[in-house]
Amino acid sequence: MKRITRTFGLALGAVVSLSALAACGSDDAASTVADDCEPIAKVETVKDGTLTAAIANFPPYIGAKDGQPTGIDGELLKKVAADLCLELKAQSTSFPGVVSALDTGKADLSAGSWTVNDERRAKYELSDPVYLSLMSVGSKDGWDTIEQLEGKKVGTTTGYLFTGEAQKALGADNVKLYQSEQAVYDDLKAGRIDAGLFTEGALAGYLTADGNPAKIKNEVMQETPKIAMTTGTDATVVMIRKGATDLRDAVNQVLAEYQSSGELAKNLEKAGISEQSAING
Repeated sequence: MKRITRTFGLALGAVVSLSALAACGSDDAASTVADDCEPIAKVETVKDGTLTAAIANFPPYIGAKDGQPTGIDGELLKKVAADLCLELKAQSTSFPGVVSALDTGKADLSAGSWTVNDERRAKYELSDPVYLSLMSVGSKDGWDTIEQLEGKKVGTTTGYLFTGEAQKALGADNVKLYQSEQAVYDDLKAGRIDAGLFTEGALAGYLTADGNPAKIKNEVMQETPKIAMTTGTDATVVMIRKGATDLRDAVNQVLAEYQSSGELAKNLEKAGISEQSAING
């Protein structure tokens, strides 16, 4: 199976100050938690009665609207809050802003295609795997192997772990680096590059958003020793502030149900993401 990770928490610009966090919703809003709600576990949060989630917009995985998270991971966060009888407060920020919020205890957790590395293992409590984030090739020809990309004009962003390996495999002059996935997609759609390297879900989001007028195909990259991440088993996780092991355990309990019920797989499919990325719990 072909698998890849994403490192946006480490590679998307300067860290923003916590004052830049956009807290959606009001602290004074009436509680939506029923008086007779029975939580599945007792957990400590940064604010009593509230589950604070720091969110960086990354559809179709995560987003925020009217103070509530949206997307595949957003549904998981809503389930966690409901099962713990907590109000859910979404703070919209950047990827570096999420890291800062967790590091300084301003947020309880974050979700949205976060993958695991040694630094995150040391700094946070990490949930069980949520889903796989697969490497994808976007092209009008449906290419899905490294060999098919040889000699082609390929684009990708600086924020992916596989960038250096792709340049080595295909030649640095043939792999153009961009600061955003949107820019890669725009050049692919316009025919200025022959192929783009994305995560499968990210490309699916772009294709859905504009109706795919260029008829671009979204194909998971086949396994190749030239790009180590295509042979791995890395998966996304919920990142939880350090020391909150009670919250981590509760998240895992809710996650297991989200997966085993088939709801996660359905939400992935609805977003245009292949069943290869689903974890059944």
